[in-house]
Amino acid sequence: MVLHMLYGMEQLPECAALLTSADTVIVMEPATVTIDSKTLSSLPCPAFWLKTAALTSPDDENLPRIDVAKWVELTSRHPHSMTWR
Repeated sequence: MVLHMLYGMEQLPECAALLTSADTVIVMEPATVTIDSKTLSSLPCPAFWLKTAALTSPDDENLPRIDVAKWVELTSRHPHSMTWR
């Protein structure tokens, strides 16, 4: 169970290669919004956009948005986390 925090789209192929169904991906940064949400929704694990003032994701129901409180909850549920920059 790994929480993957994605800060850039160039790392997505490497990140996706390591994912299991027990993992979670969170898109963390505005620059990453250019990733096609259908690509993220096809991953083998849950994926979310982090809803912050700096990050406004497209209105796309394929990828749910979470707030900072949910992010903190996910960090406590996942024994490991990995940051992709």
